[in-house]
Amino acid sequence: MPDEIALPPSSSAGTAAPGELDEFAGIEPPRRMRSPILAVLAALLAGYLMFHLRTDLVYWLQGRAGPHALGDARKALLALPPPNRFVTLEGAPDRSNAALLDTRGKDEFRQFFRLLGTNSRILVLRTYGSLPNARALRDQFSGRLIGFHDLSFADSIREWFRTRVSATHFFPPAQLEAKLGQGEVELDDLAGDPVRLRADSRLALDLVFPDQVRLTLPRDRFPIAESARATLQKLGFSDAAPVALPVRLPDPAGFYLLYGRPRPELRDAVEHNLKALSPQVQVTPDPADPAQIYAAIPKSVYPEGPGQALRAVGNLGFENAQPPPLAFLATLPVGRRDATLDALEKLDPRIAVALRMETYEKSFGELGQQAAGLDFTHVASIKLIEPLAIPDDAQVLVEGDTPSSYWYVPLMYVLLLLFLGFNLFALREARPWRFASSTR
Repeated sequence: MPDEIALPPSSSAGTAAPGELDEFAGIEPPRRMRSPILAVLAALLAGYLMFHLRTDLVYWLQGRAGPHALGDARKALLALPPPNRFVTLEGAPDRSNAALLDTRGKDEFRQFFRLLGTNSRILVLRTYGSLPNARALRDQFSGRLIGFHDLSFADSIREWFRTRVSATHFFPPAQLEAKLGQGEVELDDLAGDPVRLRADSRLALDLVFPDQVRLTLPRDRFPIAESARATLQKLGFSDAAPVALPVRLPDPAGFYLLYGRPRPELRDAVEHNLKALSPQVQVTPDPADPAQIYAAIPKSVYPEGPGQALRAVGNLGFENAQPPPLAFLATLPVGRRDATLDALEKLDPRIAVALRMETYEKSFGELGQQAAGLDFTHVASIKLIEPLAIPDDAQVLVEGDTPSSYWYVPLMYVLLLLFLGFNLFALREARPWRFASSTR
């Protein structure tokens, strides 16, 4: 019989045959290691989140110190603290020009307004319903002070204020008169905001004449100007003189000029319908009685005559329109004011009387050239209307945003710190595996 072939011991045997050594017996199986790239990415993410939350953590640490009282916002401009401070200040809010913000995804609205007298450098962001009504009506604000540029909607809100809101600055007449003819000057308005006036800055001057009145008399009762003037003199008015109507037409002969009082609930609709007739239509309120309006309509719109025009404007809502009244300027002595006005009302209650007020629009340079001929004793107010611009160094007080509302930040910071440490340790452990031999 042929020699039998000796077979090696079965690999399923738990131990080697006596006298034989297993050269792999002392080698442990390799440990499963995390990828170093994944550990680096996780560590970078944790570091980024910690860096992003650092300002919130610093703000949370101010909770024990309490708010920093800044006092009046106008005086606080001289020593404003850096952003990310818990502060309290007082100031007059510009509620008329406030922006209402709708927070998407939340059932809440926020109001964004500036404080007067701060040159738009201090603004307030308030959430409706977050404060009691009594506190919301006070001109005192507490919250977190942040830079305007840190708002996520800074660019859009700056554009909204620039295009939608006009800042009206009122100046003391005596102070502005002293600056006339000096070229470009800087003057504080009545709210305390510094305003730079240039030669082309357009100013509106409101003039008031306390001893003069403007009267509007119905033409059906006073068809002739001379008889109306004689009647006014008998009642106690002096120096009565007819004045031009407040409607300036390029060609008076080519227009129908109508006068009337639309019903209050239809006034906006009447003005809209009249202006829609032609781009040349003019609608002007009566200075003596703003409820009455003048409507100048080109005759080309109604070529058949005044009857067609009256019927058509009546269908548009301008009912009971009539030809324009007579207008007079007259002097009314203070001592006889009450008796004269009572007699005028008994004569015809439709006669409208108003204190003479006029508005002139001039540039600052033109006022300097005409200063000698302008009587500032009749100037009641001077105003400049310009787009509202928010400066780059403006700060926003987020009202009600207290340090205690950031209680979750230290917890997140601890968790992120542990997560960062774990990934750094995993990265350290992954280094031997990366450079180990292929047999491992």
